Amino acid sequence: MYELYTLEEVVNELRDERTREFMENLPYKMTIKESGSIVDKKDMEIVEKFAKETGDLGSLSYVDKLVIAAGVNMSRIKGEFDLLKKKPPSLEEFKPKSF
Repeated sequence: MYELYTLEEVVNELRDERTREFMENLPYKMTIKESGSIVDKKDMEIVEKFAKETGDLGSLSYVDKLVIAAGVNMSRIKGEFDLLKKKPPSLEEFKPKSF
């Protein structure tokens, strides 16, 4: 029904036994990919540019950016890249009307 993926780097960040056990006993299959096989420089550049424009770049870890870049790549593989927002919404979109 669903295809679930994560990266080795994400699994490596799991420190406590309870979380590792939870991941191993999910009721569905999760594929663990090597980031080098699914993330390329172009996708990381897209993520970093977008995060810089939103002001989030400093708060994202390297693994956070890898996960987002993997999503960008997966959208390309599935033919859904055109559905991604390439630029963040303008701040005007979030500004209250009566401020």
